Amino acid sequence: MKKNKKLGAAARRAYLEELALARISIRLGDALRDSGRTQRELADELGISEARVSQIFAVEGNPTVKTLVRIADGLGCEFDVVIRRRSQELPRAPK
Repeated sequence: MKKNKKLGAAARRAYLEELALARISIRLGDALRDSGRTQRELADELGISEARVSQIFAVEGNPTVKTLVRIADGLGCEFDVVIRRRSQELPRAPK
């Protein structure tokens, strides 16, 4: 029973990691589309290989925070992180 709990916890962590990377990828993809640039153009501007940029956008890589900040900045965006308890809802936007 104890082994199954450990396996369950490891699978849960892996799922949450993939979910976070997928969310980052979606937001970066939206920002790239809004910028009107291609992954190749962004890679050239940032001095990162096009293959690396492609991996990040396809959730195949494990980018560092520094790389994510560089990409967001290159897209004219800020990189922001929100860590909150799951039981709490996000505050509503002011009207």
